[in-house]
Amino acid sequence: MTEIEIKAHVSDRKNVIERMNSRAEYLGTVRKKDVYYDIPSGISPGEFITVRIRKETAALNGRSSSKVMMTYKNKQLIKNSDGADVEVNEEHEAQLSDGEPLEKLISDAGGRPSLIKEKDTEHWSLTADGETVHVELCNVPPLGDFIEIEVLKESADDRTVSRIRRLEEEILTECGIPLSAVEPKYYMTLLREAGADGIPS
Repeated sequence: MTEIEIKAHVSDRKNVIERMNSRAEYLGTVRKKDVYYDIPSGISPGEFITVRIRKETAALNGRSSSKVMMTYKNKQLIKNSDGADVEVNEEHEAQLSDGEPLEKLISDAGGRPSLIKEKDTEHWSLTADGETVHVELCNVPPLGDFIEIEVLKESADDRTVSRIRRLEEEILTECGIPLSAVEPKYYMTLLREAGADGIPS
């Protein structure tokens, strides 16, 4: 699957919640703890593959659950026909019954934790322009609040990416968020710039 996503800073959390509740189906909350591991690629010295292990607890659609996921993404920031940066990720994901064996394998292969990220999220789903749109309102310590708007596609050409980007921008505007608040950097980059990788020194 391909994720087409836009992310923006949120200055008025209450307003976003009110606007989303007025037009979308509220799904519930999810708490996520992500540990990113850098694994030597074996191709050239100093080159790494990054894998994420996520542990999450959710209260969605009236049901509580917990799970462990391993995710590997081919991440890209591409410019669409309007010249705007769009995050497009090819995602490979597997659910684990227990993350410890994989963590041990990564360690034995020379991998090491490189970043820890925590997110408390509220989730909504809506239909717009024939697309199922997933919206998350996230708190990412110490960075603050963000809104993430995502559409999943089997594949995405430039025309599709541009159309969905415009749709996501419209939803941002409806939430009272200016396009100047869009954040093109990945959370990993923002956390490292803030000196908050979560790894004990």
